[in-house]
Amino acid sequence: MRRRRPRRARRTARYVPAPHWTIRRRVIFGALALCAWASIHAVLAGPELAAAVLPHTSVLAAAVIGSYVFGAAWEDIAAIPRLSDPEAMP
Repeated sequence: MRRRRPRRARRTARYVPAPHWTIRRRVIFGALALCAWASIHAVLAGPELAAAVLPHTSVLAAAVIGSYVFGAAWEDIAAIPRLSDPEAMP
């Protein structure tokens, strides 16, 4: 049986390394899951605990989502000089 050669990756005009978002996504989703768990636990435990915990978990979730979006935009902006300068390419 004849072996197939592995396909070559498509070459693009310019190479920009992709950011490693897998670990970041795990941390982000873990923090959001913690917020969801704490909120559900507080609501089921009683109104006093819910009144104390829900504002904090919502602020934490908003901060995590905001920093996720800001970090992605920051990396997109940082990639622009690498695209325009051919000497900066590896």
